[in-house]
Amino acid sequence: MKCFLKRLTYAVNFFLFSFTFSFNLENLIKNELRKKFGDEVILEGYKPLTQLPQDFTRVELRVYRNSPRGLFFLKNGRIGTVALFLKWKCRVLIAVKDINPGERLSYSNTSWKEEYLKRCPKNFHEPIQNFVAKRFISKGRRISRSFLKKELLVKRGDMVKAFYIKGGVYIIFKTKSLDNGFFGDIVRIHSPFSKRIIKGKVVGEKEVKILD
Repeated sequence: MKCFLKRLTYAVNFFLFSFTFSFNLENLIKNELRKKFGDEVILEGYKPLTQLPQDFTRVELRVYRNSPRGLFFLKNGRIGTVALFLKWKCRVLIAVKDINPGERLSYSNTSWKEEYLKRCPKNFHEPIQNFVAKRFISKGRRISRSFLKKELLVKRGDMVKAFYIKGGVYIIFKTKSLDNGFFGDIVRIHSPFSKRIIKGKVVGEKEVKILD
């Protein structure tokens, strides 16, 4: 009976030691990740690849940004290695309503949202208004660049709505664009008043704001 109790006590103590070490290891990994990357990454899981030294004196984190896997080392004469499974904070574009093929993206049908993903998709490096949907995109769907095609907001020869705002002055008129333009581009247009060529900034589909 005493022998049985001794074995049982040993088994319980070993289990508690293993549980405590595992808990401390997870916290240690999370702390090292937080020190290097802040809240940009979260630990989804980990797996020891070798026997881990209990009395380690140094740790090393080997993680590359936007990679779903990394390594964590415990060092003290010999090296213990732990595989890390990670997720990264990503800024993704979400459809807030159904978007039909040919429909232009805008802030009324899309919204930016932060999500933790294994890899962050390539972000848009230009205004979303320059893109139209190539396919149906359902509400709540993450919008991939492959779903879209780039399309001019103003084409050379288009009749555009031009407007001028300054103080209490507001002038609006229709005129012809002499250039192609994406959102934010500067294009030349005809002034129906002075008969001269003036410049404006593309602010919407076939919409130009006259520059001072």
